[in-house]
Amino acid sequence: MPLDFYDINDIHLSQKLFELDETDIETLEPVLSSLKKTTGVTIDPYGTTRIYANHIWLMISLIQRFLLTLNNSILSKRAILSRVLARFKEVQEGFIIIGD
Repeated sequence: MPLDFYDINDIHLSQKLFELDETDIETLEPVLSSLKKTTGVTIDPYGTTRIYANHIWLMISLIQRFLLTLNNSILSKRAILSRVLARFKEVQEGFIIIGD
């Protein structure tokens, strides 16, 4: 169940920015759970979700906090979170997220 990320202004979904696979999504679960508790926004793994700039900045903050809680023995999670964090920082206005 990968998630495909597009720029929110790409209404024709012509250029996929990146994809998160199941391992990525599983690693992000604490962040996604915090996003839902804070904003009520849920990323639908089987449908279409739009998240806007304020949600992205919140997710960036949540990922950064989550990274601080991980010890160095969990390098694979750190690598995934760091990669996702870098991708999120590239976007200005938001994402259209398409579930499988």
